[in-house]
Amino acid sequence: MLYDKACDLVENKVTESYIPNCSFEGKKGFKTTYWNNPDFTGNIVTTQQLVNPIKMTTAGQHEFATGVKLEGFSVKYETEFIPTVSEEIVFKCGAAGYFELLVNGEVIRKYNNWRTLPSRIPFKVESGKNIHSKYAMHN
Repeated sequence: MLYDKACDLVENKVTESYIPNCSFEGKKGFKTTYWNNPDFTGNIVTTQQLVNPIKMTTAGQHEFATGVKLEGFSVKYETEFIPTVSEEIVFKCGAAGYFELLVNGEVIRKYNNWRTLPSRIPFKVESGKNIHSKYAMHN
């Protein structure tokens, strides 16, 4: 039997989330900090602790987070992860507007675009070495 493969519906990989293994300042997940300006400065509007994969959108909403404007805001997501094995992990992320991913203070990916650019960013980790990651975005 012969056939032409039309498209891939699934990847031949298993994706495992490391978010349950992440924490920041003694709390599980990601610490999020929001400002009502695009500069990450001034008075913080609100902070939250997110414990699930982050998929946030302003589509159909009145605010991005409590008290945060739909436009002209900035947000920082921070977490730490201590790998138990040395391996390559992948940061799956994307954002419309300004986006920056830092790992241990080093910029890994940065862009400013009008549409969402989904990214798969590979990164090698060593067992037992703390990884501090920070996602910064503004719209």
